[in-house]
Amino acid sequence: MARRRTASIEGQLSLFPEPEMSPAPDSDDLALPVSDWERLRGSQLPADLRCGTSSWSFPGWSGRVYARSAAETTLARRGLFAYSRHPLLRAVGIDRSFYAPVPEADYRSYASQTPDDFRFLVKAPQALTAYRLRGEVNRDFMSLTASPAEQWLEPALRGLGPKLATVTLQFTPNPMSSADFAGRLQTLLQALPQGPVYSVELRNRALFAPPYLRTLERNAACHCVNVHPSMPGPLTQWRALPPQPLLPLRWMLRPSPLPSGSDWNHAEAEARYAPFNALVDEDLDTRSEIIQVWREAVERSVASMTLVNNKAEGCAPLSIQALIEEWFAPEAPF
Repeated sequence: MARRRTASIEGQLSLFPEPEMSPAPDSDDLALPVSDWERLRGSQLPADLRCGTSSWSFPGWSGRVYARSAAETTLARRGLFAYSRHPLLRAVGIDRSFYAPVPEADYRSYASQTPDDFRFLVKAPQALTAYRLRGEVNRDFMSLTASPAEQWLEPALRGLGPKLATVTLQFTPNPMSSADFAGRLQTLLQALPQGPVYSVELRNRALFAPPYLRTLERNAACHCVNVHPSMPGPLTQWRALPPQPLLPLRWMLRPSPLPSGSDWNHAEAEARYAPFNALVDEDLDTRSEIIQVWREAVERSVASMTLVNNKAEGCAPLSIQALIEEWFAPEAPF
């Protein structure tokens, strides 16, 4: 068994420590005044039940998250300060790390814009987790030799510090058997530096099987529950999991097929929902399953981090508001 190196950051084994407050801008004209309802509900949510979105640089969120219209580039650079002041948004995903390494200075900027209890999910690079790249089989799939942690992981650890909640390995569909995939995953998890909480997200229903779950348990890694047409429902995934230190949950796409009978994909959802400023296709069944997952996680004292994509229902902040409204509604038997 390979010996895992220790990551060069203190405190990362503590799941949600409270760091010193980073300096924030004196003012930000993008910050939106929040309602009394949002402020109250934000204060009433369990401390370890965090919600957020897959990213934050969407001009269509003007009036929802941001006080005024702004270009995507402006929001990408300094919108996180306003986003993270919203009482219902206490987490966010860093998607860009999936496509290219993010400089440490950018991670430090993200951390400096956010409050003490804010948390990030950072994706590992697709060069490590994509079975196919640019139409060809990726020869470096699951190889740290080709994607050394020093290039993509260490900058996140140093830049975000204890605000980094989890590093997510999002695996694209691949033809491996569950046993073969679990074996490769075991080798990879053992080779990764110790310290961060690693989570694994699948796009193959067949891989979500006992060999995979045993590998997670042996390595104290987490399964990232996801809402996606290629996977079982979120409640089914959650109830199959071994004990894990964190519940990452990503609501990506509608699980139900299109009227044509085909599954949703990101391009179709983007064309239907842009500019992401309204709920277009409300998915009440998925909301109910997510709420039940939250309730069971709270009962088990498992910290959770739910990130919602615009392509789930049309507008991620409004989906989060709807989830929280349902959380505080009288509980109904599931």
